[in-house]
Amino acid sequence: MGRNMESESPTFEESFGRLQQAIEQLEQGGLTLEAGLDLFEQSMELAAQCRLMLDRAELRLTRLVEEHAAVIEGGEPG
Repeated sequence: MGRNMESESPTFEESFGRLQQAIEQLEQGGLTLEAGLDLFEQSMELAAQCRLMLDRAELRLTRLVEEHAAVIEGGEPG
């Protein structure tokens, strides 16, 4: 059914979706202190993963734009 979840890292969309679900659970309340702390810790880890993926995507875009700046500006590729 597509990707093997055990061998591949989750996508940004998967991690972000899990983060959104965790935030919703925390906002709803009703968790024990320990469960809330565990969920908060997971949320922080998911947020860090998402941030890393966004940083990598931004770097990739920056490199692509720099590599192809001459083409974008109407010149010849370098």
